[in-house]
Amino acid sequence: MSQLDVKETSAPQNAAGRSITFPVTPLHPASSSLLGNTLWYKRDDLIPFAFGGNKVRIAAAFFKDMFEKGGTCMIGYGNIRSNLSRALSWMANRYGVKCYIISPVETDLLSTSESQTNLSLSLDADDMTFNRRLSLMFGANIINCSKNDVAACVDETMNRLQEEGEIPYYIYGNALGQGNEAVPALPYVNVFNELLQQAEALSFEPDYLFLPCGTGGTLAGLLYGKFLTASSVEIVGISIARDREKASSHVRTALHRLGEALERPLTDTWIDQHLHVEDSYIAGGYGKYNESILIGIRTVLTQEGIPLDPTYTGKAWWGMGQFLKQHDLKGKTVVFLHTGGLPLFFDLMEQLDIK
Repeated sequence: MSQLDVKETSAPQNAAGRSITFPVTPLHPASSSLLGNTLWYKRDDLIPFAFGGNKVRIAAAFFKDMFEKGGTCMIGYGNIRSNLSRALSWMANRYGVKCYIISPVETDLLSTSESQTNLSLSLDADDMTFNRRLSLMFGANIINCSKNDVAACVDETMNRLQEEGEIPYYIYGNALGQGNEAVPALPYVNVFNELLQQAEALSFEPDYLFLPCGTGGTLAGLLYGKFLTASSVEIVGISIARDREKASSHVRTALHRLGEALERPLTDTWIDQHLHVEDSYIAGGYGKYNESILIGIRTVLTQEGIPLDPTYTGKAWWGMGQFLKQHDLKGKTVVFLHTGGLPLFFDLMEQLDIK
């Protein structure tokens, strides 16, 4: 069976019937081993819409849910670096619906006392990133607020839009971010099965699957796919900001919601055995990075021709290497899920010394 034989996945349709179909994304070997392990890349960064990445699949899941619930406009959430905001904005434009992005001003992204060992992105709250520029180009309405006022801002926006005759849909459910935990995880249940079929066609069995872990939806979907297939692959989420307890709590909730939605519940015992979030490689927090992360990004770019970014994929790739080294793992077959974020790569050209 070739990679092209794996079943494609359709995203939502609007009244005009403009459907989106996700092709199978490539799974290919690295040009060299990583610390004595065979490395493969699963390239969701090559999803052919809106600069690709896992957030395009997730945005499609949110729109499908919105249409099924009768929503008429989309409310997203994300700061100036948000990949999801970019994907939501593009998809809203494609479907002809209004899109509003609640955008917290996160002043903690600026320089801190840790700046001697961890570099901070050279952007302040008013700077423009490529993701933000693209969101605006796609027609998104950006609503800025302080991080402490997000819930109030969501409520105010929902009420205003309802008064204007809209049926607003907030991606995370209610103003406290509860109610839609299963939705962003669902696409990656299928992606895990796609990965297994590709690996079988290529005559190998992965021992480890590594990926960046932010809000945890992608990790939850992959773990649920592992549950359904009884796979032995060890899935490791490299946290890009949250501590293990907080990140794991989000993933655990999403797994239980998936179990309810798909009528195949998981036990806490199973989750305890298989949920692995690694928080040793946060490098100071969200949007922070160190020189080792930059070195890894340069290495992958020059050797593989694959762009990574310091916020998500570059940090996770570095964390993967540190994990393999610290656990003295050799002779394993490792897959790195590239979750995209290409615009974030271009935000950092100067720091990467790429002329």
